[in-house]
Amino acid sequence: MNYTKIDFNVLMNENGINVIKTIRSNNLLIISSRRYSEILNDLALNAKNIFNFKIVDYNYKSEPSIDIIKDLISKIDFVPDTIIAVGGGSIIDSAKAIKALFNEDFPLSIGKRKNIVSNTDFLNAELIVIPSVVGSGAEVSSSSVILDSKKIYLASPNLVPNKIIYDLNLYKTLDHDQKIFGLGDSIVHLIESTFSKLNNGIIRLQLNNLLLNSYNNLKKIKDDSILIEDLIFSSFWGGITQDKFLVGPAHCIAHNLSKSNIKTKHSECVSFLLPEIYMDLYSENENKKQIDNIFKPIGIDFEKFINLFELTISNKSSIKSILSTSINDISNDPAGKFFKLNTKNIYEKYI
Repeated sequence: MNYTKIDFNVLMNENGINVIKTIRSNNLLIISSRRYSEILNDLALNAKNIFNFKIVDYNYKSEPSIDIIKDLISKIDFVPDTIIAVGGGSIIDSAKAIKALFNEDFPLSIGKRKNIVSNTDFLNAELIVIPSVVGSGAEVSSSSVILDSKKIYLASPNLVPNKIIYDLNLYKTLDHDQKIFGLGDSIVHLIESTFSKLNNGIIRLQLNNLLLNSYNNLKKIKDDSILIEDLIFSSFWGGITQDKFLVGPAHCIAHNLSKSNIKTKHSECVSFLLPEIYMDLYSENENKKQIDNIFKPIGIDFEKFINLFELTISNKSSIKSILSTSINDISNDPAGKFFKLNTKNIYEKYI
């Protein structure tokens, strides 16, 4: 039996980042993009119960790799008892990787399934995440994806963040593309989780409500009336469904495309591939029946759903240009094997 555990400590308000002043830590490590370094430094200096801290900027242009994680660890001159990650999915994944690999020897030993089951000597540190973008769902997941010569999964309940802080002020600078790409990432999590063999039905009703909510969010984002709270809600639940039930072809292919082209972010690849791949899947009768069984009961025409999403993407050319990039081992992706729909033609088309 596949049981689903959902247990998080979550805070959302306009000044959530100020919680840092209330933290108790002897050795606090903060992983962040440079844009937040000054405010984080001020908060840590003014905290009464933080006795030692270090801010390490994530200044890399790609998703985390083994070399990036090694470089980050080399900059840490103490053993952290608390780790705070402020930023997007790459920064949160890097913080998780540091917690998992801080005590590891390099090079890592990669298992036959191309992932590491992280049951080694974890760093005994509280992990607090403060996301600044929407869509990745990294803030609620029990895994970290590291791109190297192979895609490496670090997966363990020990990597679920202890606290999640959504600071609404951090999202005010998001532009239209960042909102739609983030929503696209969340929608792919929801759709592909719906067709996962691991979906045990416990949140089926929630998935239906979330898909309906996503459809309404697409309408709002098209006329720029969407609220940040709506995007956070989609990101939160999309991340949970991805973590519990894994993903399918759009997500697996997007990871490899964003690895092949460091100028293209993962959420952009996912958002472009969503309409491309799912209209291909929908063209097969067996898949069409399964997809309609999900969308028709909640009053949504699937083709209209996909078309509406495609209309919201303002610039697809940069992503389309990399579809010819060599993609290795996508059809054998550990996550993809749990996907119910027939994907054979999809992999043949995009490899």
